[in-house]
Amino acid sequence: MRNTDAIPLIEMPQRTPHAFRRDTLERRWSRPALRAAVQSGKVKRLLPGFYAASEHVDSTLTRAHAATAWVGSGSIALGEAAASAWGLCESPRIIVATAPLTMSRATPSWLTLKRLAEHPPSALWHGCPVALPARAVVTAYGSLPRDQADEMVYRAVRRRIVTPEELSRLISSLPSVRHRRALKSTVSATAAGSESFLETVGLKAVLASQEFACFIRQHHLRTDGAHYRLDMYDPATRTAVELDGAVAHESPGQRARDVRGDARLASTSIVTLRLTYRDLTERPAWCREIVTRTLAHR
Repeated sequence: MRNTDAIPLIEMPQRTPHAFRRDTLERRWSRPALRAAVQSGKVKRLLPGFYAASEHVDSTLTRAHAATAWVGSGSIALGEAAASAWGLCESPRIIVATAPLTMSRATPSWLTLKRLAEHPPSALWHGCPVALPARAVVTAYGSLPRDQADEMVYRAVRRRIVTPEELSRLISSLPSVRHRRALKSTVSATAAGSESFLETVGLKAVLASQEFACFIRQHHLRTDGAHYRLDMYDPATRTAVELDGAVAHESPGQRARDVRGDARLASTSIVTLRLTYRDLTERPAWCREIVTRTLAHR
């Protein structure tokens, strides 16, 4: 068979990030056509009996689709792959897929099988079955660095795709949860009103003593014709404390909006103190002193 016979076979995988069964490709085109497509470098074997276009083989979607189809029997993607499908974290290097307890298969370095008695509920992500948001968060938490893991939890709650109560129930129901104590602490922080990793650092580790009990967390304020959401606000002294993370506040556009907002608040006699991630983590005593002195003068 000429190599040109493999061209139509190559074009189909390139047009979709899914993985394809070998027997499907061979039945539609032929075994020699598949062999020629692989030899051309345009198609690669991801798992025994499953192929994808070479340009897609590093995609989380392609690998998760291949893994769940390869396992079969209702397999779904868990952990970071599922969390990334919901837009809660970056694409992972390792795909975790559920498998029956009795399954024993060798896997490539990019795939881990989580053997369960039954597969959890799922939703389709571009045709790939993935865990629902709460389970995605809980199963991804232990494989991420602490700040990224916490931010994933906050992001899921901020976007209202999960609730703290839903996460708490799931954590309690699962027999094995990596970093369970840290995850429960973060979920408790979201239930108390914290919306980011930085706010938890500020509210729990730096500004948690009784002298800062005057502050209302996540206070919504409407003044001078504008609406504000303040991380911490003391109405008695009209003092606001904003906890600025690098991602949310260091772009020039956001910085300019922050300055304009602070100026508008100052025109109504509200003073805004901004504490950065570096301030809170590297010099917490200085942060406490600045806030304490400001309150005293106000």
